[in-house]
Amino acid sequence: MMVSVASSLKYWLLLLRAPGIGSKTFLNTLDSYQPEQLFKQSHSRLAVLGLKDQSIDFIKNPDWTLIEQDLDWLKQQGNSVLTINDALYPYQLKQIDNPPPLLFVRGNEHILSQRQIAIVGSRNPSASGLQTATAFAKSLSQAGF
Repeated sequence: MMVSVASSLKYWLLLLRAPGIGSKTFLNTLDSYQPEQLFKQSHSRLAVLGLKDQSIDFIKNPDWTLIEQDLDWLKQQGNSVLTINDALYPYQLKQIDNPPPLLFVRGNEHILSQRQIAIVGSRNPSASGLQTATAFAKSLSQAGF
């Protein structure tokens, strides 16, 4: 089940944007708290989790404007976000060291359980990078991937 924007997804997105919190730290915090719960914890409890002061300061005083672009993107047809806790999150991706806690999906998220190849890159690619990735994806698609 996907997390709706109206519920805790905003906290997942905000934690993703928090300074000093990468995939490993994000996943470690999930062992103790879901993101929405994490934002309600005291400074001392956050410190016990091993979070740095910069991250704790952000959690205690979140900058909600950082996720406006994500929320606008989600409003576009065919766009969605899967958390690592979602049933549709690819099993094989969960098995790698430090899998991404969130996947931004364009299109049908159900196909993520099928045979696949990932093309990983920037969310803000250069024009040439976008052309290269598009050509590469087209070739892979024509080859049956």
